[in-house]
Amino acid sequence: MSLFTPTTGNGTITFGVMMQNPLALTQPIRNLVERQSITTKFFRQHPGPIQGGAIQFNKVNLAEITVADDVEERSPGAEYRVTRPVDPDTRVAPVKDWGCSVLIYEEELRRGQQDYLQRVMQQATNTLVKQIDLAAMTALNVATTDEQIEGHDWSQLMFVGPADSLTPSAERPTADISFAQLAADLQQLDVAHDTLVVNPQEAHHLRTAYGPDLTGALASAGITDMTVNRLVEPGTAWTTQAGEAGYIGFEEAITVRAVEHANRRTLELVCYVVPAFAVSNPAATKLLTGLAG
Repeated sequence: MSLFTPTTGNGTITFGVMMQNPLALTQPIRNLVERQSITTKFFRQHPGPIQGGAIQFNKVNLAEITVADDVEERSPGAEYRVTRPVDPDTRVAPVKDWGCSVLIYEEELRRGQQDYLQRVMQQATNTLVKQIDLAAMTALNVATTDEQIEGHDWSQLMFVGPADSLTPSAERPTADISFAQLAADLQQLDVAHDTLVVNPQEAHHLRTAYGPDLTGALASAGITDMTVNRLVEPGTAWTTQAGEAGYIGFEEAITVRAVEHANRRTLELVCYVVPAFAVSNPAATKLLTGLAG
């Protein structure tokens, strides 16, 4: 029996069962959000609790990998060079509180609408997924303005035909992806891009051009996972090391509270989440632009 449809012994969905078993409401939503969201392609779980309404974090940069000055060769009797540590670039990511209330009427459940609760839960899930992903992409766009790379047109790729009509190797998607990795290598922050996140339009162009060779072509550029999501702006694509751009933390994890209004025979489901997004390593991502010509 699915957790989406809590029932009594005679198969009838009741408010009482839902009130007594809140995990039957909350856990399926959490599971669906995790499966559907693209946020985990960029962010990993913050290791500690959120305190004071925000995540305090240090932004990764090359300057803080070493101390302020280089070492010097010491001559006999001389002292070693005195230097100092580099202070981290400390920043704060405040939490955001999002939620909604959904009314469920007892009549809808009592009269055999066995999929009614499932539909409501799916709608609530889709809404939370959309908001979390929108917030994640907004945080990324704000933090990665220096991580953009001009790519080539992916919409007119030609790999078969006369030699003079073929897309040059330096203008192919794999070249753009490889150039993103080159930019990461030059930053010397130990980033290895393994994930490509694209709009459905760019996914279509890639599949059309490469056909059954797409997986191998992407692997040749280091990509082992391609994720398609319409929240990615058409004509762009993200390359990233999965989960390494930063953290997502929760002051309140995805929660569903059920409030019964007996005088109206109505159940109010209050669904909410209070996350914060800390882009601690923007160099773990690169945004390819200009892919639509």
